[in-house]
Amino acid sequence: GVTRTRLPNGLTVLVRETHEAPVVAYSLMVKMGTRTETPDTAGISNVLQQMLVRGTEKLDGEQIAEAADRMGGGIDSYGDADYSEITATALARNWQEMLELIGDVTLRPTLPEGTLQAVRDFLVRQIRNRGDKPFDVASDRMRAALFGSNPYSWDPLGRRESVAKLDREALIAYYRRYYVPGQMVLAVSGDVKTADVVAQVQRIFGAMPAGKAEMPAV
Repeated sequence: GVTRTRLPNGLTVLVRETHEAPVVAYSLMVKMGTRTETPDTAGISNVLQQMLVRGTEKLDGEQIAEAADRMGGGIDSYGDADYSEITATALARNWQEMLELIGDVTLRPTLPEGTLQAVRDFLVRQIRNRGDKPFDVASDRMRAALFGSNPYSWDPLGRRESVAKLDREALIAYYRRYYVPGQMVLAVSGDVKTADVVAQVQRIFGAMPAGKAEMPAV
């Protein structure tokens, strides 16, 4: 079964104990995605998620990847339509260390300006390349026809013109608006003890001020 715990600040913790293999998987979901974007910020959720794993107050992007690799797993982050996610895996003996790393990229991202330029350029190329893929073109046209001016009308990658102009200040404001405990669910599944996980999540995330963002109507 799955144990559900809500911390005093509003963050929801789901834990599923499975002891068949010495591995642990993590998913930190944030209620933020294309549905919380506008035409001027289309793609900002995915850009923010990409930046979270590219630098914290303690580690740069390469060090984050190397740390996850040493734990026998990996860490990644992306934006989607209704939710954005930080995902990670680790060997069970490193479960607490990986939880610390997730806490670091979630709570202390630096969003370095130099890296942002590279991430923006990469995503703009991805968006442009969609125009060369018949399936993606058909999907984008269908989405636009179905949803019109609604945020669901664009792919989570966003629009080339909006992604190209996103700056660090916009990302910081967006992060502060939606990265609040009432918007977040952390799920942990694997060879762990529920009580231990909840205690460590409380220690790492419990100091976040309580809050919940007002969601736009869609």
